[in-house]
Amino acid sequence: MLAAQDKVANNQLCDTITPEVGITGTPVIDWRTGTLYAVALDVENGKLTYRIHALDTGTGKVRRSTLVTATVNGKGLDAADGRVSLAPSRTQQRMGLTLVDGVVYAGFASFCGWGIYHGWILGYRAGDLSQAVVYNSSPDAYSAGFWESQAGLTVDDHGHLVAVSGNGPFDLDRGGRDAGDSVLTLSPQDGTLRVVDSFTPFDQECRNRHDQDLGSGSPLPVPGHDEYVLSSKTGSVYVLDAHRLGGYTPLDDPCNHKERADVDRIKQELTVDSVKGGMWGTWGYWRSGSAEFVYSGGAQDRLTQWRLAPDGRLVPQPVAQAPLAFEYPGAIPVVSSNGSAAGTGVVWTVDQTGGATTLRAFDAADISHQLWSSVTDELNRFQVPTVADGKVFVGGQRHLDVYGLSP
Repeated sequence: MLAAQDKVANNQLCDTITPEVGITGTPVIDWRTGTLYAVALDVENGKLTYRIHALDTGTGKVRRSTLVTATVNGKGLDAADGRVSLAPSRTQQRMGLTLVDGVVYAGFASFCGWGIYHGWILGYRAGDLSQAVVYNSSPDAYSAGFWESQAGLTVDDHGHLVAVSGNGPFDLDRGGRDAGDSVLTLSPQDGTLRVVDSFTPFDQECRNRHDQDLGSGSPLPVPGHDEYVLSSKTGSVYVLDAHRLGGYTPLDDPCNHKERADVDRIKQELTVDSVKGGMWGTWGYWRSGSAEFVYSGGAQDRLTQWRLAPDGRLVPQPVAQAPLAFEYPGAIPVVSSNGSAAGTGVVWTVDQTGGATTLRAFDAADISHQLWSSVTDELNRFQVPTVADGKVFVGGQRHLDVYGLSP
């Protein structure tokens, strides 16, 4: 894949990514075929264009490349002749790619939330990059983007996709197709995705009005409990039964009742600002013996350790917190360990607190104990440390840092 030859600064994009965009969603690798898949935005013949590329992991050479386009029937604000099309100038490929049953899925949202855009999930067959799935979450309205702070789509035990949408109108409860601020369980069917289950907070209308979208968070599947733990911009915490997400329970004047945690029909809910400053990203999980913990890193909060009760609900009083409060956008915790062996768990985070990008390691059994830290390269937003083969990898704006034990 050649480096981009054209600049995009003069096109209809916000200035958070400039002058080139390129790849903004984490690629996915099919280890069986030695193929890496990535979606990139470039300029071709003077027009912004998305392509999905299949690269040989051994040589880096492009095996296949296909234009990314999509159109659905709809009455959205940007519809033409009853059709809504993906507009690269208003649409950013934000989510990490996900490979399921031979199909590579990519989630799309907006650039900075500007203009008229839609949430899209597109699927391409890994073998030949032919298009297999086109799904739009707001075909008769606008917005409802899929971004989840750059996480990938969740996949349940049945091969369903689980995705969280952002700001936008909602009318699924009235037989509509617009799914703003919702957790969606989606099943591939007839070239699109069918909504087989959903959860939408009672305060969805208020969220949409004030840019407090659910879609900043990504659901954590909790092993052994058939549930998801999720938070988002409001800092409310939702524990959802994976087989019965909870639907939608409307409430009059939701903006004056947003502190309530007894309206939504879900497994458990903790009120607004339980994760201080809200959450951008997902949770971490670790089991130590019979004890289970989840970890959150809010945008104005300290890294927080929560205990799970035997039934999978969170014990509302946290077990421990790290000494330092994060600044926006917080941190996305990653846990490494020797299984559930006591004394082996480490929680890793990357944050920009105090103006310095810092990789930190905490004792997973008691995160009030910071084990180590190191200042690293300038951070990309929503950066997640990757732990593999006894090393920690952190991608910065200029280079990749690799950390390991001293020889």
